[in-house]
Amino acid sequence: MSLDSDLAAGFQVKYLGSISFTRKKRQPLKGIVSLQRPLLDLYTEARRRGENHRSIHPLALTQHLEICDYGLVVAEGTNRGETVMTKVITPLSNVILWAAVRFHARIIKKRVFGAAFVPLACSDGVLDHKSYICLASKQRFLVSLTHPSVFACIYRSVSSPTTFECHAFVCATAEDALAVAGLATLASQQNDLPSVRRSLYLDHQPRRRIAASVDSGTDYYTPSDVTPALREEEDRGYGPPFRENVVRTDTEEVRNILYFNQGFLSWGS
Repeated sequence: MSLDSDLAAGFQVKYLGSISFTRKKRQPLKGIVSLQRPLLDLYTEARRRGENHRSIHPLALTQHLEICDYGLVVAEGTNRGETVMTKVITPLSNVILWAAVRFHARIIKKRVFGAAFVPLACSDGVLDHKSYICLASKQRFLVSLTHPSVFACIYRSVSSPTTFECHAFVCATAEDALAVAGLATLASQQNDLPSVRRSLYLDHQPRRRIAASVDSGTDYYTPSDVTPALREEEDRGYGPPFRENVVRTDTEEVRNILYFNQGFLSWGS
């Protein structure tokens, strides 16, 4: 399959860019908590740029994201009808964490707003308030905005094992964000993607949408960092228990994992 046809079958996104951060060797990443600070900084800067340049909608989905066996490929069309790759995140094995999330703000103490990126699986009410980061004065404009679904990942630098990059993509819908995370999971586990990917893309043809106008429903959270008692309560309310690193070769089973309130938060290594 050619690059153009592959990308035409991919997901329409807005690539928000990346931000680098370092951690000491004895400070391992702690799941979704490790994503919060770098993603908030990246997301804040991207939304501020958009609000300062309102002539073009800040969240217009002008790029395509393709998940391949070797990594994540970002491309966009030119005025001449060509497809140009603008970013390649590879190798996929160095993407050590990914999640489908959405920005959520709440008052964490008197007159102080906190924010967190809540995975798309269940009610945001189960998220520990300690995971919320106090918004600085220059970040409070986020509270009044509409927020789309985001696919985010943390990539370990090849040259420096203590340096990481946080990448973020605005998606058209929550289902698209979950589908991207699911395909990344399968690709990182070296599964044969073509048949699964074809079926998923039939259900999710690229859509030219303004992401800020979609996903106005409930925020969701993946119960991987929830205490056992809370997780059992969520399981009763939302269906089967959450399972990490689930591998399926049957297309129907993979689709069920992607779309029936099963969020993705996986480690590639």
